[in-house]
Amino acid sequence: MSIHQPKSQIHSLLERLDDYHSLQHHHDVAVADAMDRIQQWQRWRMQQTHATLFAKPSTAPLADYLLYRIYHRHTFDIIAKQLHTAATHATKGTGRLEKLIPKNTLHAAILGIDATLNMIKMDLALAKYYLNHHRHQPLDETLMHSLYQAANDPEARLVQINNIGEVCRLCHRHFRSFLLQKSFKFAKFSAYKNGYQPLYDFIGEGLAAIDVIDDIDEFATTFVANETAAIRHFYDDGGKI
Repeated sequence: MSIHQPKSQIHSLLERLDDYHSLQHHHDVAVADAMDRIQQWQRWRMQQTHATLFAKPSTAPLADYLLYRIYHRHTFDIIAKQLHTAATHATKGTGRLEKLIPKNTLHAAILGIDATLNMIKMDLALAKYYLNHHRHQPLDETLMHSLYQAANDPEARLVQINNIGEVCRLCHRHFRSFLLQKSFKFAKFSAYKNGYQPLYDFIGEGLAAIDVIDDIDEFATTFVANETAAIRHFYDDGGKI
């Protein structure tokens, strides 16, 4: 049975994806290159900050998913395009977006995109400031400290960190449903047939990463606490993580 998504949620999803596709790094090669360098450093920094948390067998898959599937613009570009196509078809009454993202989980997906979009926008501000003021300098902790101080509001970073924690909790609550996972498996043939293999695999990897975590509160609370301490230290003490 087909479950139709509320049009308001689908339009909200499209608005966020349109916002993402309008960002400068999509049409400016220099900004895109700077973004790649900023995000590479950010991933390295988070691996250092969360080394113990990310090394646990039960949390390593989610850590890898966050760092290399979500927090990686090349991967996210592909998923954003596929989501936009699926959502556009859904507004026209065609397609099968509900097979990939059931109605009761679409809200969580939108919040996840919001958190990712905010993170990318803040990194974009760092990249643009880097190009305008430090483009010939190698990125290191001291320079990143300067970029954060000049181009990012610390409170906005802290809000974004807490949002990631809440999205993790929300996804864990909704996506571990046996019926949802069974329904998702049945959708594989149709998704692949209609060209949505990257999106299907992306969601599937997220479901698998969430499923092996028994205590999402422990993961989210520890992640938020570690990240908050790192960001505060980064602003207050000269940028050494």
